[in-house]
Amino acid sequence: MNQESESELLTILREQNELLKDQIEATKNWRVRFGMGVAQGFGTMIGATVVMSLLIYMLNLATNFDPLKPYASRIVEELETRPGRAVNPPAASP
Repeated sequence: MNQESESELLTILREQNELLKDQIEATKNWRVRFGMGVAQGFGTMIGATVVMSLLIYMLNLATNFDPLKPYASRIVEELETRPGRAVNPPAASP
């Protein structure tokens, strides 16, 4: 290895060390950690909602396919209700 390539590698290594040091300092701040946790929880919630919505949509499409209709209908019904309580309960009659 020549002198020039070694100095380039050392420069890159020093820059990376500075970036790493800045990240470590930022994560020591409780506000940053709290914000990161909130963002992660929100992202997880949105992701799970999207995945479940797509699953229910695809199963609704499968109810149009006769061989899968009874199975898909039952799964969709189970996913759309909570144990013992409907997600969209019927309106109370006067």
